Order: sequence, then structure tokens, then C-alpha cells
Amino acid sequence: MSAVEILGNFAELAVHVEKAGGCLSVQMYDLRDRVQAGRLDDGPIGQIKHNLDQAGLAATTLTRQQYDWTLVYTRRSPIGQVILAAAGGYEHSDETLRAAIKTLVDSDTAMQSSEREELEGLRATVDQIKALVSAV
Repeated sequence: MSAVEILGNFAELAVHVEKAGGCLSVQMYDLRDRVQAGRLDDGPIGQIKHNLDQAGLAATTLTRQQYDWTLVYTRRSPIGQVILAAAGGYEHSDETLRAAIKTLVDSDTAMQSSEREELEGLRATVDQIKALVSAV
């Protein structure tokens, strides 16, 4: 498998992660298969990490056990920022975590508002159709 095909595999994974809301539980064998490796040794795990990074993704843990689950997430998404901040490990992790959670809540609220507006628009369209049909 060529490097271009492997990048395509991870681009496809990025689409799945995005559709799942910015994070997705994945088994290690799925990631292994995306780099066409036979075993989960240091080399394939390094390839997985590199290709996740190239696709704008990250994973919480990468293990050698094919049936282990890992959380793959979009690094720059609001939920990705919460995951990165929760991992801690630096001086201002607490502040970063609070800010990331606020951003996540704000983005979720905005999404709910746009969905509500879309639903109201659909209801108005249905009402117009009902009015046209009942007039006939």
C-alpha cells in the first residue's frame, strides 16, 4: 500500500470522526489495518501516530493490543481541546481545561440553536404546503 493510500485511509477516518461529533472509539486493529501492518509494534504505532497527526487527529492511547479501544479525536475541535486539556501535564492545565469546556458548551449551544432554527424553517415550509394542498 502506498503512502497516498494510507493518507486516504486516515482522511476517511477523519470524516468518520467528524460525523461522530469530533471523537470516535476505535479498536487498535482498525488503526493497524489503515497502515497495512501485520503487528502493532513500535514501527506501525509510529506510523499510526504520524498519520493521525497528518489528518488533524490524535488518540488518547495507542497500545500493542489489537482489541484495545482508543479514543480518536479531532485535535482542533472543541471536544479535542477538552481531551487535550484534561490530559494535563503542564502548569496551566486547569485554566486551559475550564476554557476548553466553556468553548465546548458554547459550540454545543450554537449547534442546538441552528438546529432549532432549521426545524422552525422546516415547520414553516410544511405549513405552507398544507395551506396550498387544503386550498385545492
